[in-house]
Amino acid sequence: MKNRSKVLLFVGLLVISIAVAGCSLFPQEETKQQTNDSPVTEAKQKQEKIYVGLEEDGAVAVLDTQSRKLIKKISLDSEEGQEFMAHNVQVAPDKKSVWVTANAMEKSMHSLRLIPSAYASEMGEEKKGNSEKDNSEVIVIDPLTDSILNRVSLGTGLELAHVTLTPDSKTAIVTSQKKDTVFIIDATTKEITKKITVDASSEPHGVSVAPDGSKAYVALLKGKGILEINLSNFESMPILMDGGAAQAIVTPDGKKVVATLYDTKKVAIYNLADKKIQEISLPDGAKGPLQLYPTSDSSAVYVTDQGYYFKQPKGDKVYKVDLQNAKVVAEITVGQAPHGVVISKDGAYVFVTNYSSNDVSIIDANSNTEITKIRVGKGPNGISLWSE
Repeated sequence: MKNRSKVLLFVGLLVISIAVAGCSLFPQEETKQQTNDSPVTEAKQKQEKIYVGLEEDGAVAVLDTQSRKLIKKISLDSEEGQEFMAHNVQVAPDKKSVWVTANAMEKSMHSLRLIPSAYASEMGEEKKGNSEKDNSEVIVIDPLTDSILNRVSLGTGLELAHVTLTPDSKTAIVTSQKKDTVFIIDATTKEITKKITVDASSEPHGVSVAPDGSKAYVALLKGKGILEINLSNFESMPILMDGGAAQAIVTPDGKKVVATLYDTKKVAIYNLADKKIQEISLPDGAKGPLQLYPTSDSSAVYVTDQGYYFKQPKGDKVYKVDLQNAKVVAEITVGQAPHGVVISKDGAYVFVTNYSSNDVSIIDANSNTEITKIRVGKGPNGISLWSE
């Protein structure tokens, strides 16, 4: 009995020792696992959304990038019954607002597409919507509630094109294609502080601001190039190029301005240091480039080849252009008439609006291939990304 008691006592002490040792080991592993998991949990909680202007639906579509689903449509119609066409969409740098250029239209024209005046005569078609008697607006959306915060009336017969904001989110810049005007708006008071008149019939369209907020660059569809505007004194300087520019963007490093030249089917690179211009011809078969978006490292841009205007057939390609070597390095097939483009915050995906197929293509940036499409509504046009 004594020997048996000793054995039981020994076994008991052994079990207790193992348990104590276990307590000193397992919590460390558990803590390590929780530490490894915590960033994943945090990432899952962060939301990233895409805002898309639906020109023919008179609305803005909101997409969730994680689920890749349409989560809401925000109607731009006023309480008084005025209907609008959404053209360009821009998330403010501070992520507190989303700005939309909204062209007023007649109620009977709501199902008809908007033909920019720059293309209407070329296409032999009558201009629809944007009546001379109707006020066009810049509409401001709250990204937390996805509801309209403000309406800024800019005037009649304007045919608003693009809107962008300065890096401090204090100033909005809006182009009026039909009236050859660039509006400067106080983003806090929502009041127009200045109107800049550009050359007649130059048709300002896309606009971008340098990272330091000093200058804006406006694409001139009929002006054969871009316009540089000093935002401190509003003096401007034309930069001539071999074609009408649909959009001009400044690379994140602030060293280059890149523009799409629709009619000559080229991408132009304007080096801000030496003021030299280098133009890159897109591949044979290009229909007419519209929007473009730079990678975060400023090494490349993705360019949509929409076509569709100037009696061109619809395009279905997105090109990746290497800015360092000045050449096209990828050609990606997407939907019909690709127009707007934006890159996810982590650089993994490229989102493209396809105007004629009414969807948004998602491109894997590593393989440069389309992986899926999301149906969004009629006439998806401008696109911008919001993230927490």
